[in-house]
Amino acid sequence: MLVGEYRMESQKKIALINDVTGFGRCSVAVELPLVSALKVQGCVLPTAILSVHTGFLEFYIDDYTNRMTEYIDSWVQNQLTFDGVLTGFIGSKGQIEIIIDFIKKQKQGTSNPLIIVDPVMGDNGQLYASYNEAMCKAMQDLVAHADLIMPNYTEACFLLNHPYGDESLVSHQTLVDMADKLSKQGPQYVALLRDFHEVIPLKHLCMNEEKNLCLLVLIVSVVKGPELAMCLQRL
Repeated sequence: MLVGEYRMESQKKIALINDVTGFGRCSVAVELPLVSALKVQGCVLPTAILSVHTGFLEFYIDDYTNRMTEYIDSWVQNQLTFDGVLTGFIGSKGQIEIIIDFIKKQKQGTSNPLIIVDPVMGDNGQLYASYNEAMCKAMQDLVAHADLIMPNYTEACFLLNHPYGDESLVSHQTLVDMADKLSKQGPQYVALLRDFHEVIPLKHLCMNEEKNLCLLVLIVSVVKGPELAMCLQRL
Protein backbone atom coordinates (compact mmCIF):
# COMPACT_ATOMS: atom_id res chain seq x y z
CA MET A 1 0.00 0.00 0.00
CA LEU A 2 1.35 3.43 -0.93
CA VAL A 3 1.76 5.99 1.84
CA GLY A 4 -0.65 8.33 0.04
CA GLU A 5 -3.31 5.62 0.05
CA TYR A 6 -3.07 4.94 3.78
CA ARG A 7 -6.29 5.50 5.69
CA MET A 8 -7.21 4.90 9.33
CA GLU A 9 -10.91 4.39 8.73
CA SER A 10 -11.46 2.50 11.98
CA GLN A 11 -10.04 5.26 14.20
CA LYS A 12 -12.20 8.25 15.04
CA LYS A 13 -10.77 11.67 14.14
CA ILE A 14 -11.34 15.10 15.65
CA ALA A 15 -10.21 18.36 14.07
CA LEU A 16 -8.61 20.57 16.74
CA ILE A 17 -8.85 24.18 15.55
CA ASN A 18 -6.69 26.07 18.01
CA ASP A 19 -3.39 27.84 18.54
CA VAL A 20 -0.10 26.00 18.94
CA THR A 21 1.78 27.45 21.90
CA GLY A 22 5.37 26.49 22.68
CA PHE A 23 5.20 27.09 26.45
CA GLY A 24 2.26 27.40 28.80
CA ARG A 25 0.39 24.08 29.05
CA CYS A 26 -2.56 25.22 27.00
CA SER A 27 -4.41 24.78 23.72
CA VAL A 28 -3.21 22.01 21.41
CA ALA A 29 -0.36 21.07 23.75
CA VAL A 30 -2.98 19.95 26.29
CA GLU A 31 -5.56 18.59 23.86
CA LEU A 32 -3.38 16.23 21.82
CA PRO A 33 -2.11 13.98 24.66
CA LEU A 34 -5.62 13.52 26.06
CA VAL A 35 -7.15 12.87 22.66
CA SER A 36 -4.42 10.36 21.80
CA ALA A 37 -4.71 8.59 25.16
CA LEU A 38 -8.39 8.04 24.43
CA LYS A 39 -7.45 6.53 21.05
CA VAL A 40 -8.92 9.32 18.96
CA GLN A 41 -6.73 10.87 16.29
CA GLY A 42 -6.29 14.58 16.94
CA CYS A 43 -5.81 16.54 13.71
CA VAL A 44 -4.53 20.05 14.28
CA LEU A 45 -5.65 23.07 12.26
CA PRO A 46 -3.55 25.96 13.64
CA THR A 47 -5.06 29.40 14.08
CA ALA A 48 -1.80 30.89 15.36
CA ILE A 49 1.68 29.90 16.49
CA LEU A 50 2.81 31.40 19.80
CA SER A 51 6.10 31.18 21.67
CA VAL A 52 4.32 31.41 25.06
CA HIS A 53 0.69 32.00 25.98
CA THR A 54 -0.66 35.54 26.07
CA GLY A 55 -0.56 35.73 29.85
CA PHE A 56 3.14 36.58 29.51
CA LEU A 57 4.18 40.22 29.07
CA GLU A 58 6.15 39.40 25.93
CA PHE A 59 5.21 36.77 23.36
CA TYR A 60 5.76 35.98 19.69
CA ILE A 61 2.64 35.27 17.64
CA ASP A 62 2.32 34.20 14.01
CA ASP A 63 -1.26 34.64 12.81
CA TYR A 64 -2.32 31.74 10.57
CA THR A 65 -5.37 33.31 8.86
CA ASN A 66 -3.81 33.55 5.40
CA ARG A 67 -2.70 29.89 5.49
CA MET A 68 -5.85 28.23 6.84
CA THR A 69 -7.77 27.95 3.57
CA GLU A 70 -4.87 26.33 1.73
CA TYR A 71 -4.31 24.03 4.74
CA ILE A 72 -7.97 22.96 4.69
CA ASP A 73 -7.88 22.51 0.91
CA SER A 74 -5.16 19.90 1.39
CA TRP A 75 -7.43 18.00 3.79
CA VAL A 76 -10.22 18.16 1.21
CA GLN A 77 -7.96 16.94 -1.59
CA ASN A 78 -6.98 13.99 0.60
CA GLN A 79 -10.68 13.28 1.27
CA LEU A 80 -10.36 13.69 5.04
CA THR A 81 -13.55 13.79 7.08
CA PHE A 82 -13.89 14.12 10.83
CA ASP A 83 -16.10 12.69 13.57
CA GLY A 84 -15.70 15.84 15.64
CA VAL A 85 -14.58 19.46 15.32
CA LEU A 86 -13.39 21.37 18.37
CA THR A 87 -12.59 25.08 18.12
CA GLY A 88 -10.51 27.07 20.60
CA PHE A 89 -8.49 30.27 20.22
CA ILE A 90 -9.46 32.19 17.08
CA GLY A 91 -7.41 35.18 16.03
CA SER A 92 -9.61 37.10 13.60
CA LYS A 93 -13.07 37.54 12.10
CA GLY A 94 -11.69 36.07 8.88
CA GLN A 95 -10.74 32.88 10.71
CA ILE A 96 -14.28 32.49 12.01
CA GLU A 97 -15.61 32.77 8.46
CA ILE A 98 -13.12 30.13 7.28
CA ILE A 99 -14.10 27.81 10.15
CA ILE A 100 -17.83 28.17 9.45
CA ASP A 101 -17.22 27.27 5.81
CA PHE A 102 -15.15 24.25 6.92
CA ILE A 103 -17.94 23.08 9.26
CA LYS A 104 -20.60 23.45 6.56
CA LYS A 105 -18.57 21.35 4.13
CA GLN A 106 -17.88 18.67 6.76
CA LYS A 107 -21.60 18.43 7.51
CA GLN A 108 -22.30 17.93 3.82
CA GLY A 109 -20.23 14.73 3.94
CA THR A 110 -21.03 11.36 5.43
CA SER A 111 -19.33 11.75 8.83
CA ASN A 112 -21.90 14.13 10.42
CA PRO A 113 -19.30 15.48 12.88
CA LEU A 114 -20.05 16.68 16.39
CA ILE A 115 -19.25 20.43 16.48
CA ILE A 116 -17.89 21.80 19.76
CA VAL A 117 -17.12 25.49 20.18
CA ASP A 118 -15.08 26.91 23.04
CA PRO A 119 -15.60 30.66 22.45
CA VAL A 120 -12.26 31.89 23.76
CA MET A 121 -13.29 35.56 24.02
CA GLY A 122 -12.45 36.87 27.48
CA ASP A 123 -12.58 36.50 31.24
CA ASN A 124 -13.45 38.48 34.38
CA GLY A 125 -15.88 40.67 32.48
CA GLN A 126 -13.33 41.77 29.86
CA LEU A 127 -12.70 40.75 26.26
CA TYR A 128 -9.21 39.61 25.34
CA ALA A 129 -7.11 42.20 23.52
CA SER A 130 -7.48 40.31 20.22
CA TYR A 131 -11.28 40.66 20.29
CA ASN A 132 -13.51 43.47 19.07
CA GLU A 133 -17.23 43.98 18.37
CA ALA A 134 -17.00 42.47 14.87
CA MET A 135 -15.40 39.30 16.24
CA CYS A 136 -18.07 39.02 18.94
CA LYS A 137 -20.76 39.12 16.27
CA ALA A 138 -18.89 36.57 14.17
CA MET A 139 -18.56 34.28 17.20
CA GLN A 140 -22.34 34.41 17.63
CA ASP A 141 -22.57 33.18 14.04
CA LEU A 142 -20.13 30.34 14.76
CA VAL A 143 -22.04 29.31 17.89
CA ALA A 144 -25.15 28.83 15.74
CA HIS A 145 -23.38 25.94 13.96
CA ALA A 146 -22.33 24.14 17.17
CA ASP A 147 -23.82 21.09 18.86
CA LEU A 148 -22.09 21.92 22.15
CA ILE A 149 -20.62 25.21 23.37
CA MET A 150 -18.62 25.77 26.55
CA PRO A 151 -18.30 29.47 27.37
CA ASN A 152 -17.25 30.85 30.71
CA TYR A 153 -19.56 33.35 32.40
CA THR A 154 -17.88 36.36 30.77
CA GLU A 155 -18.17 34.84 27.30
CA ALA A 156 -21.79 33.89 27.89
CA CYS A 157 -22.54 37.52 28.77
CA PHE A 158 -20.94 38.79 25.55
CA LEU A 159 -22.66 36.14 23.42
CA LEU A 160 -26.03 37.18 24.87
CA ASN A 161 -25.32 40.92 25.12
CA HIS A 162 -26.07 40.42 28.81
CA PRO A 163 -24.67 42.86 31.41
CA TYR A 164 -21.76 41.39 33.37
CA GLY A 165 -22.12 41.29 37.15
CA ASP A 166 -20.15 39.92 40.08
CA GLU A 167 -20.06 36.22 39.22
CA SER A 168 -20.13 35.12 42.85
CA LEU A 169 -23.51 36.86 43.22
CA VAL A 170 -25.10 35.38 40.12
CA SER A 171 -27.90 32.99 41.03
CA HIS A 172 -28.19 29.41 39.87
CA GLN A 173 -31.44 30.25 38.07
CA THR A 174 -29.82 33.13 36.19
CA LEU A 175 -27.18 30.75 34.87
CA VAL A 176 -29.84 28.24 33.84
CA ASP A 177 -31.71 31.01 32.02
CA MET A 178 -28.51 32.13 30.28
CA ALA A 179 -27.72 28.58 29.20
CA ASP A 180 -31.25 28.21 27.86
CA LYS A 181 -30.95 31.43 25.84
CA LEU A 182 -27.59 30.27 24.46
CA SER A 183 -29.11 26.97 23.38
CA LYS A 184 -31.74 28.90 21.43
CA GLN A 185 -28.94 30.41 19.34
CA GLY A 186 -28.30 26.97 17.85
CA PRO A 187 -26.33 24.58 20.10
CA GLN A 188 -28.29 21.74 21.63
CA TYR A 189 -25.98 21.55 24.65
CA VAL A 190 -24.35 24.27 26.75
CA ALA A 191 -21.57 23.76 29.28
CA LEU A 192 -21.31 27.04 31.17
CA LEU A 193 -18.01 27.31 33.06
CA ARG A 194 -17.68 29.40 36.19
CA ASP A 195 -15.20 30.00 39.00
CA PHE A 196 -16.79 27.72 41.57
CA HIS A 197 -18.36 24.28 41.37
CA GLU A 198 -22.02 24.01 40.54
CA VAL A 199 -23.70 21.52 38.27
CA ILE A 200 -26.79 22.21 36.20
CA PRO A 201 -28.06 18.79 35.08
CA LEU A 202 -29.33 17.50 31.76
CA LYS A 203 -28.78 19.73 28.76
CA HIS A 204 -27.22 22.68 30.61
CA LEU A 205 -24.16 22.45 32.80
CA CYS A 206 -22.23 24.79 35.01
CA MET A 207 -18.87 23.52 36.08
CA ASN A 208 -15.67 24.62 37.70
CA GLU A 209 -12.98 26.01 35.39
CA GLU A 210 -10.72 23.22 36.69
CA LYS A 211 -12.98 20.69 34.99
CA ASN A 212 -11.92 21.85 31.52
CA LEU A 213 -9.83 18.72 31.07
CA CYS A 214 -12.73 16.54 32.21
CA LEU A 215 -14.88 18.25 29.61
CA LEU A 216 -12.32 17.51 26.90
CA VAL A 217 -12.33 13.86 27.94
CA LEU A 218 -16.13 13.96 27.74
CA ILE A 219 -15.96 15.43 24.24
CA VAL A 220 -13.59 12.74 23.02
CA SER A 221 -15.83 10.07 24.55
CA VAL A 222 -18.74 11.53 22.60
CA VAL A 223 -16.77 11.55 19.37
CA LYS A 224 -15.98 7.88 19.90
CA GLY A 225 -19.62 6.95 20.01
CA PRO A 226 -21.74 7.32 23.20
CA GLU A 227 -24.78 9.57 23.14
CA LEU A 228 -24.01 13.14 24.18
CA ALA A 229 -26.87 13.41 26.66
CA MET A 230 -25.73 10.24 28.45
CA CYS A 231 -22.18 11.60 28.73
CA LEU A 232 -23.38 14.94 30.08
CA GLN A 233 -25.49 13.26 32.73
CA ARG A 234 -22.48 11.23 33.91
CA LEU A 235 -20.46 14.38 34.77
